[in-house]
Amino acid sequence: MGNFDFDSELEKIQPNLFHYAKKLTHDNDKAKDLVQDTCERILKNKKLYHTSGNFVAWALSIMHNIHVDNCRHKENEIYIEDIPEQGYDMKINFDIDEKYTMTHYNRQVKNLSQTCRAILGFLLLEINDYKYIAEQINIPPNSVKKYVFRLRKKMEFLKDILK
Repeated sequence: MGNFDFDSELEKIQPNLFHYAKKLTHDNDKAKDLVQDTCERILKNKKLYHTSGNFVAWALSIMHNIHVDNCRHKENEIYIEDIPEQGYDMKINFDIDEKYTMTHYNRQVKNLSQTCRAILGFLLLEINDYKYIAEQINIPPNSVKKYVFRLRKKMEFLKDILK
């Protein structure tokens, strides 16, 4: 390779990157995000690439490493599913070493009703005004109190947050 133009080569491999990202994530939006993160890291580490190497392989290995890092971080997240009518989408990061523990917590959150997940989301955002929460999810304020009481019982691991 006599004249290696880094930027044009990166542009040429975009379809390859997207195809591999789609295989890794099984989701178009996540694949686009992964390609974006990969391109950002490639451009940041431009000086580390040796022109005698295989550029596509180098780029794909960077993508793979980013994906592995993302998966590792996901193990320490509790995901409260989006609540379509309000447009909420929430992830809470915890610093817990045991994978079993996070799996257990995620299962607990997943087993909650949509209303409970919505209320939990508000509480984790430190929105403690029951009237406001009730208005946002269209239930009576007394029901919010009942749900919070049940959440405190069910979600022992969040007892400090759900005061």
